[in-house]
Amino acid sequence: MAKKQTTKAPQQTPRKKVDHQYPRMPKTYSLLKEIREDSLYKAHVDRRDARARKIINEHGTPVGPGKLIAGNLYLMEYFYPKTEEQLDYYDAMPCSIIFGKFKTKKGEPRVLAFSIHYFPPRIRFQVMNKVMEIYQNIYKGSWKNGLGKDLSFLEYKQLLYLLQKAKLEFAVHEYIPKLIGDCILVPPSLWHVAVFTEGRFKKQTREAILKHWAQFKP
Repeated sequence: MAKKQTTKAPQQTPRKKVDHQYPRMPKTYSLLKEIREDSLYKAHVDRRDARARKIINEHGTPVGPGKLIAGNLYLMEYFYPKTEEQLDYYDAMPCSIIFGKFKTKKGEPRVLAFSIHYFPPRIRFQVMNKVMEIYQNIYKGSWKNGLGKDLSFLEYKQLLYLLQKAKLEFAVHEYIPKLIGDCILVPPSLWHVAVFTEGRFKKQTREAILKHWAQFKP
């Protein structure tokens, strides 16, 4: 009697460990401290961008553009803005915190968000750390999965006010949901990784854009 052949199931590649990805938010948590202690902190910008995106793709949660929640951070595709010809430059793969959703006078849905890629790393780290400090009690309960409901209007206004006060409101952008491609929710537990991603700027290079920052004093 012929021996029955068995086929081994293909082994899955184990996910790589994420530095400082705690199962819950530590009682004394500092996002800036986690960023500075991460293995990517001193890595070359290209390497850390590729590594950070790989981690987010593996550990983040894919969502549809119609299910974005105000207060959450998302890494998304936005290749063809409606006003592309009028823009000096734009980020085709923004990493953005959603402020809120609204409709135009014609009833067309829009998403308001600010992209951390418009800040150079040094400012980006500080801005995200400040957001985490202000909303720590909120993000504590959504550490692993992100917020399940929108931030309130008052909470959104407070965040926008802080950006305006620091002269950083230029990074606030309006997005059209139907033009958003693949979108990944980045929970608070992965914010210290998301800050190492870089924009895919069109019409100008990242280096050219960062030159504008050399003269900027918030």
